[in-house]
Order: sequence, then C-alpha cells, then structure tokens
Amino acid sequence: MKKVLFLGVILSLATLAASAQQDSGERIRRHRVAEGYRSGELTRPEMRQLRKNETHYKMEKNQALRDGKISRREHRHLKHMKRHDRRQLYFYKHNRRHRLI
Repeated sequence: MKKVLFLGVILSLATLAASAQQDSGERIRRHRVAEGYRSGELTRPEMRQLRKNETHYKMEKNQALRDGKISRREHRHLKHMKRHDRRQLYFYKHNRRHRLI
C-alpha cells in the first residue's frame, strides 16, 4: 500500500513539474518583453509588433487544435513561429533604437 501511495505522489509531482515548465517559458518571454519596454530598449512600434506576433501565434495554435491534435507539420510551423518571435525580440532589444519617453 505504501509503495502505491509513494508512486502516486511521485507521478503527481512529476506531472506538476512538467506543466510548470511549459508555462514558465511563456512567462519568461513576457517578462523579457516588459523589461525591455520599461528600460527603453523597445520602442512602441516594436512592442506593438511583438504583441501582434503573439496574437497571431495564439490564433494559429487554436486553429491547429481545432481537430483535437496538432500534426507534425503544424507543430513544426508553430515552433518556427516561436523561434522567429524570439529572434525578433533579441534583434529589437539590441538594435540601438531606444524609446525616448
């Protein structure tokens, strides 16, 4: 009985840790964008573009999930969109343009 209970606790902790890792990536990205805007590294149009990209990504993901699963092609496309967004954020933060106010 103790083994079953112990195994159940271990599995639930592993599941909780895995779900927390998925959410933390998005949370870290949002933090980097907000930090860049507060510090002045991102201009208003750059911030607007990053928000637009995030909205587009969410729409594409919802469309991919309409049939209940994400195919390999859809997953590859979403991964490409995320990678492009990360690179664009890096470029915007390091392009020597700063918000004045």
